[in-house]
Amino acid sequence: MSARRQAIEALRAIPDPVLPDLPFEVVPFQPEHAEGLARLFLTVYDDAYPIDAYYIPDAIRVEQESGNVRSMVARLEDGSIAGHIALYRSSPPFKGLLECGLGMTHPHYRSSFMLFFLFKELIEGPATAPEVAAIYGEAVCDTIATQHLSSLYGFMETGMELDLLPDKGEGRVSCLYQSRDTGAPGRIVHVPPGLEDALAFFMDGYEPSRTAIAAEGGLTEAATEAVVEFFDFAGVLRVHVTRPGTDFMEYVRAREEDAARKGCVNVQWFLNLGVPECGVAAAILLERGCFPAGFIPRWFDDDGVLLQKLIAEPEWERSQLYSDRAREILNRLRGSYRERAGA
Repeated sequence: MSARRQAIEALRAIPDPVLPDLPFEVVPFQPEHAEGLARLFLTVYDDAYPIDAYYIPDAIRVEQESGNVRSMVARLEDGSIAGHIALYRSSPPFKGLLECGLGMTHPHYRSSFMLFFLFKELIEGPATAPEVAAIYGEAVCDTIATQHLSSLYGFMETGMELDLLPDKGEGRVSCLYQSRDTGAPGRIVHVPPGLEDALAFFMDGYEPSRTAIAAEGGLTEAATEAVVEFFDFAGVLRVHVTRPGTDFMEYVRAREEDAARKGCVNVQWFLNLGVPECGVAAAILLERGCFPAGFIPRWFDDDGVLLQKLIAEPEWERSQLYSDRAREILNRLRGSYRERAGA
């Protein structure tokens, strides 16, 4: 039996300790909270959460001690854990960019303000650490709660990851990309030919402001520098291109073959806009059916652009969106998808 399965069976043997209608306080994670947090994950997700560590108390403690995950928990007066949110290191190559997520409350407290207070304490606490250069969220678009909270605390919508995750039932759900950056203004963004209008839209109103210049220049006489992630549970292949090289066309073909072999339904390309070679790379991806889906601040420390390729047209009306800007992003992506995919 795997460590994950053993941990889940052990958690199932413990009656749910969370009682309704108790006072709570939001506090930073402490090692003694690990068992309660693992039990909360089981209550909220049953055995379906894709990351093993959150069912294993010792693994939770290791992640917290390393700084990879920085959690706030809602602790009831009897000591049980009824809510959680975190900053954590995930996909970005730049380790100063942390994701804000894993927000959840026990079913007994979903009609309370618990999630609001968790979010507030996270933004006013761990998010202010000097090593945290920027934070972002991927708000699942089957509810507007996280989108609303993020907007209250200075996050701005800069893109959308269409059909990113399997839905709880059938179909797939998109995620709204929201970013909060406290860096200095004037960061250089190389704008690839063909993406001028898209990036001007995605970047419009974003603070701190950027300095946009044309991405001019050929590919470097070197191999492409990139990192690939495959998310089996989601059917997503994600490629982070730090610097495209002269082999980029062959590199793209190889990744497309990987995606087809693995049965991926979504391929994401994050291109570094801090290097002028991104212009040639973007042209190659656009020619192969990708479409622009977002401006991604600080992804490489330099900013990035997200280009996506999907095997099927999204269910556009499925997404629940809080803001007018989010709805504008969705409408723009619908046009870009149909233009590039020929739908």
